[in-house]
Amino acid sequence: MKKVRKKQITLNELARMVSQGFSETAKKSETATKQNIKSLVERMDKFESKMGKLEGKTENLETKTSRIEAKLDRALYKEMARLEELIHQIARKTKVKLEY
Repeated sequence: MKKVRKKQITLNELARMVSQGFSETAKKSETATKQNIKSLVERMDKFESKMGKLEGKTENLETKTSRIEAKLDRALYKEMARLEELIHQIARKTKVKLEY
């Protein structure tokens, strides 16, 4: 039987081969295809569309919040005036002098 002689590789050769393999792999993974770019553009368009809708909803919520705050302020003012008038009526009936 004939022995197959194994090829001996030096450490430097092995290091060069590994480095070359990593370089080739990196080049392949760094290269974006037209389909990758198109997909990213579509995703960005969807994202921008959703952001626009969110901005509109946020503005709508801010408007509604402002209206609610104004209504609460008016209601509070009316209630304070009503209570103040009630206090004055009670003071007149009981002949109590109010001091502020």
